[in-house]
Amino acid sequence: MRSPSRGRGRGLWAIARSLMLCAALAGCRSEEEPALRPPASLGDGFVDITPALPPGFPSAVGRDDEPIGTAGALADLDGDGLAELLLSVANDRAPSSGTALVYRFDEAASRFVPGPSVPLSDRSLVLAAADLDGDGVADLLTGMEDPRVVWGERGGAFGSSTQLESASLVRGGTSIAAAALEDLDDDGWLDVLLGNARCCPTCQALHPFLRTGPRAFVDRPDLVLENPVGGLYAVMAATLGARGRMLGALGDGCGERPPAFFRASSLGADGLPRFSAFDPTPPDAVFRHEASAERPCPSIDCRSPMGAAWGDLDGDGQLDLTVSLDPLQAFFRGGPEWLMADRSAGTAMEAIRADGGRAMKPWGTALIDLDLDGRSDVVAVHGDDHESATNPASFVGPQHATVHWNGGDFHFADLTALSHLGRRGQWRSLFVGDLDRDGDADLIVGGLGEAPRVYRNAIATGNAGLALRLRGTTSNALGIGARVTVWPSEAGPSQSYPVGGSASPYVVSDPLVFVGLGGSRAAARVRVTWPSGTVQELRGLRAGTVHLVEEPRLIDITPSTRHLPADGRSEAVLRITPRAPDGSVRTEARVEAELVYGAGRLAAPAAREGDAWVVRVVAPSAQGSGVVVVRVDGVAAGVRPRLWWDG
Repeated sequence: MRSPSRGRGRGLWAIARSLMLCAALAGCRSEEEPALRPPASLGDGFVDITPALPPGFPSAVGRDDEPIGTAGALADLDGDGLAELLLSVANDRAPSSGTALVYRFDEAASRFVPGPSVPLSDRSLVLAAADLDGDGVADLLTGMEDPRVVWGERGGAFGSSTQLESASLVRGGTSIAAAALEDLDDDGWLDVLLGNARCCPTCQALHPFLRTGPRAFVDRPDLVLENPVGGLYAVMAATLGARGRMLGALGDGCGERPPAFFRASSLGADGLPRFSAFDPTPPDAVFRHEASAERPCPSIDCRSPMGAAWGDLDGDGQLDLTVSLDPLQAFFRGGPEWLMADRSAGTAMEAIRADGGRAMKPWGTALIDLDLDGRSDVVAVHGDDHESATNPASFVGPQHATVHWNGGDFHFADLTALSHLGRRGQWRSLFVGDLDRDGDADLIVGGLGEAPRVYRNAIATGNAGLALRLRGTTSNALGIGARVTVWPSEAGPSQSYPVGGSASPYVVSDPLVFVGLGGSRAAARVRVTWPSGTVQELRGLRAGTVHLVEEPRLIDITPSTRHLPADGRSEAVLRITPRAPDGSVRTEARVEAELVYGAGRLAAPAAREGDAWVVRVVAPSAQGSGVVVVRVDGVAAGVRPRLWWDG
């Protein structure tokens, strides 16, 4: 995954010039900077509890002396309520054993115990450990040359696997080093978005694998119009409220400077979304200031984006965006429309220097409320890239993760020293999860030629917090794309969080929602707006733990496989149960259904049977599929189930 030169020497000069021009920019600050009052202590900060690893893990280099990348993830593999640690290497060059190391956490001793490793195909990397088929068991999404889903079984074992096949993913032209999870077609099933790091004339960068059966996926790169040719470090799939869904192709674009962002712009005749290229960043964005007639900067790709995160940084209820560039950590303030305002200047993250004085290169990043004061802080990891192994001019030297406390209005203070995340090395991937179920965020930092480091959160500021894990029933199983609103107290302001809010190289974080409650010891009220459109409210959730929130089922489908023979008589049955925010049945609601975008027919209009409304869909005589739109009191549900008719 060698990268073309990215113009390192111009980066700091561009940032300096940007700051000199700040007064002239609409998005920059001319007012007096506020006096920040960050915490004086973070307690014990993050404690490194990395287990002893086998000799030679990872090997320092692969083919052509390129460093080997590493990553880690946390997931409850055996269903006992405790997370296991998985470690693997990002190796698409040298032959490897194809094994993910597994460690079980001993809470009493606060240490890891080796468990049975998971065999993988050669040169594979565990990109995600999550329930991809909705059966309640964690599966493994693997990348590099042979992307697959390895299906989990009860008790922590792994059985069969499904290869994620595609005509445009061929050996020698494939290196899947990034992924995102989302319900891309809004059918209630979780889909997989893969990013190809390899550069070749026929490569395509973004690969949306849509789930088409209990354990089946189909690649649809044609859904991404102007799909880049490759060169991706990270991919993002973000649902930004009323603005809709946005995909991100984050990388160097194989030197071609393709578009980096795509938004769902239309539905095709098949009922599937098409994602068209667009640019949500403003014309005066700081990253554009190195552009010239000879070297234009048409999109953020000219600064090689390497990671991203999104969340409400300024408390206005809109989702903001941060993107890791070289060497800038860029910030964009979101609003009701797609065009964002640049807030990169004055953040204290324009160019963070390594010990040797050169600007570090940011990669994986996350927005997490570390001090639990109700504002999301910024964690970023830094390291050199593959080019540095052969080009001394681009070598920065040892780098480290950083923590920046959010003081409000896009002003931040560096608390890295208090966090104890300053271990020097070459770092790239960032995983966020909750190892010990205490409701605060633990981290795994992976690198290049570096063993991953596992950090347990021991931050103490006097504030309290909790975490939420969503389980979808009508919406996708992980609740990704939902919006969570929390009121720490009845009289106080609300806080807004997305479910799934980061894009890192090599790994997908656990889609937990970490909530800071300040001085409150329980959340007065929590509202979850599910992708299905169902609104659910809970009260009095106590701090210091992880709460499981299950979506009240709106649509239940029989058969659950959604596949029926195309025989002209078989019926799929949909039971629709409108719900109030407390989960109770809305008996006064009216339900309608319509079959669109495909074949089949409704046997009759929706009819009430007990507490539910029932819709029967009759299969056609020819194979194909159809999409059902459900309306409750005239409002379409956010999930449109697809049914398949098999020949």
